[in-house]
Amino acid sequence: MSQGHFAIATRVFLTPTQRQRLDELVRNHDIAIDELLTELLASFLDHLPEGQAETMPAAEDASDILAAELQQRRSELRRLRARAMAHGAAAPAWLTRYIAELEQEIARLEAQAPS
Repeated sequence: MSQGHFAIATRVFLTPTQRQRLDELVRNHDIAIDELLTELLASFLDHLPEGQAETMPAAEDASDILAAELQQRRSELRRLRARAMAHGAAAPAWLTRYIAELEQEIARLEAQAPS
């Protein structure tokens, strides 16, 4: 890693179509995904006006954000489960893995949610 840089472990949630487009982009431009995402994020942050980075949201805002994230993930999970059921035993392995990862992510978010 270059001096002054650090790594952030994260997940990126994409639709199957977006994932395919990303794979094509990476292959066509012969660039690693982490390099591409680093360039995109750095460019985005470099173009933010000074002082525009938001401060930490208020507790009620954070709760609303968490609730919205949970709703989005649950909706995606329902859609993916329906797709897997439609495929039956022929469902692709990546779909099954993605569903399992999404279930884990939902459980993690639910654990963060206030009681």
